[in-house]
Amino acid sequence: QGICLKSMPGNPYHGPAHLLDVLQFLTTLLQETGLDQTLSPLQSSALVLAAAAHDVDHTGTSNPYLVKVSHEYVEDSADGIGPMESHSASKALELIQEIMGCKDSRLLQMVEKAIHGTDLSQHERLMKAFSAATEAASDASELEVFFQAGTE
Repeated sequence: QGICLKSMPGNPYHGPAHLLDVLQFLTTLLQETGLDQTLSPLQSSALVLAAAAHDVDHTGTSNPYLVKVSHEYVEDSADGIGPMESHSASKALELIQEIMGCKDSRLLQMVEKAIHGTDLSQHERLMKAFSAATEAASDASELEVFFQAGTE
C-alpha cells in the first residue's frame, strides 16, 4: 500500500475509497473547468499531493470534538486552522520531504495551504475568494496568491 494509505486510520470514511474519490474529483474539476490549462505544473502537483494526503492521520472525528476532548492535535494547531487539518498538513509535509526528498519550499507551502483549506469552517470564505480569482485569471501567475501562506 502507498504511504498515504498506510497513514490513514481504519475508520469507515477516511480510507482508500475516500482518497480515490478526492483524487478523481480533483482531476475532473481541473479538466472540466480548464484549470489544468491555467495552473502551473507546480500548482497542479501541489493540489494532487494535498488531495492524496489531506486526511493523513485523520481521527474520524470533527474538529469541535477534538477541541472538546482536548486531543493532542489541538495543542499544535496553526492559528485559525482546525486541529485535524493542521495536523494532517504537518504530517503530509513530513511525508513529502521524507519520501520524495522534496525541499522545494514553494511546493511544500502550497500543499500546506491546500490542506488547511479543507477545514470546513473556512469553506465559504475560500470558495468565494477562489471563484472570483479563477474567473479573473488568465494564467497561473494570477492564481499564485492562493498558494502563498497567509493570503487568500
